[in-house]
Amino acid sequence: MKTLLTFVLTLILVFSGTLSAQGQVIKSIQKKFNSLTDISATYSQYSGNKLIVTGTFSYKKVEKVKLSFGNNMIVSDGVTNWNIDKKQKKVIISKFDNKSVSILSVNRLINVVPGDCDIVESQKDKVVMTPKKGKMLGFKSVEITKDAQDLIASIKIEDNAKNIMKVDFSGYTLNKNLNDSDFSFKPSGDYKVVDLR
Repeated sequence: MKTLLTFVLTLILVFSGTLSAQGQVIKSIQKKFNSLTDISATYSQYSGNKLIVTGTFSYKKVEKVKLSFGNNMIVSDGVTNWNIDKKQKKVIISKFDNKSVSILSVNRLINVVPGDCDIVESQKDKVVMTPKKGKMLGFKSVEITKDAQDLIASIKIEDNAKNIMKVDFSGYTLNKNLNDSDFSFKPSGDYKVVDLR
C-alpha cells in the first residue's frame, strides 16, 4: 500500500511539473513582446519552401504594423489597412481584420490566439498551437520559434487547406520611438485609390 501511495504521489508531482512547464515558451514570448513599445526587423516570407518576399517589418503598440518590400508597402494603424503599390501608384484601403491570423495581427497571434488553442512545446524554443475543439480560427496550426532574447525568430502558419506560410525575422531593433505617422498613409493626388471599407 505504501508503494502504491508513493507511486501515485510521484505521478502527481511529475504530471503537475509537466503542466507548469507547459506554456513557458509562449509566456516568455508574450512577456518580451508586451514589454516593448515598438519593434523593427527584416523578414523573409516563404510559401511552402519557396521564398516569395523579403523586406522590413515594424510594429508599434497596440496594432500598428508596417511591411515594406520592393515597390510595395502594407501599413495598418489597427483600424485601417493601406496596401500600397508605389510603382503603379495605387493604394487599396480596407478595414483592419482583428480576427485574422497573419503577420499584420502579430499582437493577436501572441496574446489572444494561445487562449483558444491547445499548446504543445516540443522544444525549449518552439511552440505549436492548434485550435481547441469547436474553435474556428482560420488555421490548422501556428508554430512560433523564439530566439535567445525571447523575440520571434519565425512564425509558420498552416491554413485549413494545408497551405503553409512561414516568416523568418532577424536584425531586430527595439524601442526606437517610431512615429505614429509611419503607420498610416495619405495618398497624393496621383495615386489611384480603391476604398473597400
